[in-house]
Amino acid sequence: MDRIVECVPNFSEGRNRTTVCALVHAVESVPGVWLLDQTMDRDHHRSVLSFAGEPDAVAEAAFRAIRVATDLIDLRKHKGVHPRVGATDVVPFVPLRGATMQDCIHLAKRLGQRVGTELEIPVFLYERAALHRDHAPLESVRRGGLQGLAFRMASDPDWTPDFGPPHLHKTAGAMVIGARPHLIAFNVNLHSTDLALAQSIAKDIRQSNGGLPHLKAIGVELASRQLVQVAINLTDYVITPIHVALEAVRARAAAQGVAVAGSEVIGLVPQAALVQAAAHSLAFEHFDATQVLELRLETRLSHEPARQTSPHIQKPIDLHAQSLADFLDAVAAATPIPAGGSVAALVGALAASLGIMGARLSRQRGVEHRLSEIGRRLRELMQADGDAYQRYTQAT
Repeated sequence: MDRIVECVPNFSEGRNRTTVCALVHAVESVPGVWLLDQTMDRDHHRSVLSFAGEPDAVAEAAFRAIRVATDLIDLRKHKGVHPRVGATDVVPFVPLRGATMQDCIHLAKRLGQRVGTELEIPVFLYERAALHRDHAPLESVRRGGLQGLAFRMASDPDWTPDFGPPHLHKTAGAMVIGARPHLIAFNVNLHSTDLALAQSIAKDIRQSNGGLPHLKAIGVELASRQLVQVAINLTDYVITPIHVALEAVRARAAAQGVAVAGSEVIGLVPQAALVQAAAHSLAFEHFDATQVLELRLETRLSHEPARQTSPHIQKPIDLHAQSLADFLDAVAAATPIPAGGSVAALVGALAASLGIMGARLSRQRGVEHRLSEIGRRLRELMQADGDAYQRYTQAT
């Protein structure tokens, strides 16, 4: 496959296995789509599917699953601790190999239009696909739950859905569809039944309250396990890694005499994030991610076609998987990519990282957040520059 995207829809059903199996079957009914992972959580009353493939096939699989969820899930009977606004609550597209964020934005808009037209469910575009700034953060759409969203839809023109009717679906509610980078859903469970403690820790560590950048968190009760949980979304694990989030929760819980019972990842996690956490936990010195056997092999294999074929049919290079030494070698190679655009973006990203260091030392969180966003965007542009040239050469 030349282009691969991932889709990670979240459904408001975590207790009825028959319903979840029907969702899985809908995804697997589309040729060329790989179901990568599925999770069910009784307390959250939520299921998450992860699947990937060619963009068109993935969009079709998402629609089929949404149609099944609309038929089988009735929000009027739903009770769970996780915030939600729809039977199919949120549907993000994530670019993987050979695909760009723009590809995923296009998929989100196309799927949103189809859902709004054929299923008559109001759709709000979020994250990179958002058409309205206030809709971009998922928590903004969910604010106040179904009642809060219904009120805004009825009273505020800025909350007219991007697609579909201007009112909630009777049983399926609304839907949030968008495009985003990798997100890590990481939960930390505490040896406590004190929900207020989990909520206080979540409030303290999340970015919106001056906590860790690119971290969203809520506190929830896990009644079936007699525990409470700090449920975390890491929207940029490079800036705020998994181990940093864990230690933030652990330290605040310990200050109240509460221990961490364990942690869990919901769905899939990028290999780089685990390497990052392992290197920290094991206190490696002078560790390079390409010391991981699989990463080193993949990097070498990705360079091999460039030596055997002409530049015009060169295999796309994943710049984010390379070490600095590999990137410099790739720039010097007798191939047209990576070139000036990627190098300029790298220089800008390095400058942003220096600025982030200064902002952290001087505790200027606003500056740190802005520079983090700039650095992330420049890292994306490094890859986008090469991807654009690849498509140009293939077209000519």
